[in-house]
Amino acid sequence: MMPQRRIVVGIALVWLAAALLAAVWPLPEQVLVGVRRQASTNVPDVLASPAGIANAVMLLEQVPVWGVQRNGQPLGPVAAKGAVEEKKINWSVVATMVQREDRFVLVAVEKETPRAVKEGEELPDGSKLLKVLPDSYTVEMNENGKKVAVTQFIASENDVKRKKKSLAK
Repeated sequence: MMPQRRIVVGIALVWLAAALLAAVWPLPEQVLVGVRRQASTNVPDVLASPAGIANAVMLLEQVPVWGVQRNGQPLGPVAAKGAVEEKKINWSVVATMVQREDRFVLVAVEKETPRAVKEGEELPDGSKLLKVLPDSYTVEMNENGKKVAVTQFIASENDVKRKKKSLAK
């Protein structure tokens, strides 16, 4: 059993010598991270006049880079190329009609003949007729991207008569 013990001790001594040699052997220095250089402090010369910069700023402000206006409001709808901007349609209410189930207003667009618009339908300018009463009507319209309900009152014959009587006194 003795020869086997000598072999084991011999192998252990070889491993110990290799470990000591590896620990003490001088290794060349390896640089893992290079030396950091300072950034260049040279500023390039700018050959732009203040007027040229102002023009460039004005042009850049007109470009919707982020899809919103400078004040953070969303951009309006984009018109298709070649599309002509629609002009505002002037319309007026000639009369309100309230019958049992039917409620509508007679709408005149400039010099055309009046046409009937029922509750819930669209008016000539794109707004929506919400409610019709004998002496008023309510319209939902878009103003600056927000829906606004506006009620318009209509003077009746009795109102006109009362007004004339009060002025006569």
